[in-house]
Amino acid sequence: MANIEYIQFGRVRPMHVNAVLFGFVTPGLVAMAFYYLPRLMKTRLYSEKLGVFSAVFWNIYGCGRMVGVSMGYSQGREYAELP
Repeated sequence: MANIEYIQFGRVRPMHVNAVLFGFVTPGLVAMAFYYLPRLMKTRLYSEKLGVFSAVFWNIYGCGRMVGVSMGYSQGREYAELP
């Protein structure tokens, strides 16, 4: 890795694991809940704009978490260890 500290394996692996867990799996489950719950309950969501805002905020926060891990603000754990 050419001794670039931001892309060393010890930082890239936790970034990858956390990106998959919090950038793909969790939003997928939330999106599934946003889709299925109104249909099962035969009602509308309280606010679709609030759902869109929370999704956008979650993605911006996720980018910040990845930057934090790449800069070394972590304890070296692999799963669910975010700054």
